[in-house]
Parts: sequence; C-alpha cells; structure tokens
Amino acid sequence: MKKRLIRPIYTCSFCLFLAACEAPKEAEDPAAQAYKAEQEEPLYAELNTASLERILLFTQKNWPDFAAKLRPAIIGRFGFKDKDDLLQSALGTPWPMVALGTEDESSLIEQHIWRVPLIKNGKMRLLITVEEQNGELKIVSLGAMELAQKLQENLPLAEKAFKKKYFYILRSYDLNEDYIGAMGSALLSPSERVMELKTARATANKSALPETIAISALREKARTITKEPRP
Repeated sequence: MKKRLIRPIYTCSFCLFLAACEAPKEAEDPAAQAYKAEQEEPLYAELNTASLERILLFTQKNWPDFAAKLRPAIIGRFGFKDKDDLLQSALGTPWPMVALGTEDESSLIEQHIWRVPLIKNGKMRLLITVEEQNGELKIVSLGAMELAQKLQENLPLAEKAFKKKYFYILRSYDLNEDYIGAMGSALLSPSERVMELKTARATANKSALPETIAISALREKARTITKEPRP
C-alpha cells in the first residue's frame, strides 16, 4: 500500500474571500449529507481519534479467533497460564504507528499499523499488531513485550506533557528511536512536539516535566545522522 505524506494545509485569504462572495446555496438534505459523509474517507484517518474505535471494535471481534490459534508454549512464554487466562485480559486504546518522513522537515508517513495493548492487572503486558492491507484490517502478530512495558511506563509522562488522553507512536528509522505524540487533531504540523520513549530508569523521576522535541527538530537530527543534505 502506498504511504501517504502528512503535511500542513494552508488556506490563503484570497480563497476565503472568493468563497464568501459566492451566491448562497440551497441547504442540502440531512439524509443526503449523512450519505455523503459515509462515502468520503476522512483525512489522515489513522491520526484521527474517531478511527480508534474502529480499530478497537475490529480487534475485540477478531482477537479470540487469533488467540485460539496460538500454541500453549507461546502463551506460556508470554507469562499466561493458558488460553483462557490470555483471553481474560482487557484490550486498551489502540496506538497508531507513524514514521518520520524523509522528503522534508514536516512529512510524516502513515504506516496503516496500530498497536493494541493487552492489559492484565492494570498493566500493558503485550501488544496486538493490527494492519490495514489492501483496505482490509488484519491481526498480524502478538508480542512486543518490551515496547508494551515502555508504553506503560511512559504513558503517565505523556499525559502530563501533552494534557491529552490519546497518543500515537512516531518511529524514526534513521535514529532507531520511538517517540510519543498526542492525538489532539487529525492534522500534524512541524511545530508539533513529541516525547521520546525511554526506559524505566530514565522515567524514574516522574515529578519532573518530561522533555519534548519538535518534529522539525527531530527531522533535522535524523538528517544529521544520515548526512542528508538540506533541500
């Protein structure tokens, strides 16, 4: 699937002036408006909080069938007694995966991948990976224990830093680092800030305000590592 770039959208004042000068249009029938809304794909759906419900509902419906195919040895390796113990775990809010783009400072690339936490005793134990392939959602794997632990440890810090409740994971392949960003709106800009995912030792001081970095600065950092010339 071709990845889409996310860039800021700018609207000129002249365009707004022309729109204001147009003759008023007749009100559209509410039923027609609802139908039109269903047919149009929302912009940057993966970074829209409304899309999280779709991913969570899909996972809730299909997770039991995926779990039924897991071998007992795999389940035991993950620290669960058996399949029933695994299925008694709760599903958390999905985390969309986004990659730092390479074309310009503001570009982010949607991965069409979500990490759905598997929660046991109030803690993220594992992550269920959901991908969208050719327009269809599919559960592709279960695991990522280390990443789940990092998300668990860093979530309170992210909530403190961004004052939000929904987040995405930003992956920089050039830096081999993961960051957390807040999902306040569907559109991200270069001024948007993210927080690095750190280990338990680095997150020990939870009283301090977490450090964040602008996506534009992160892109510059990655360019320095790869020695990519500025455009």
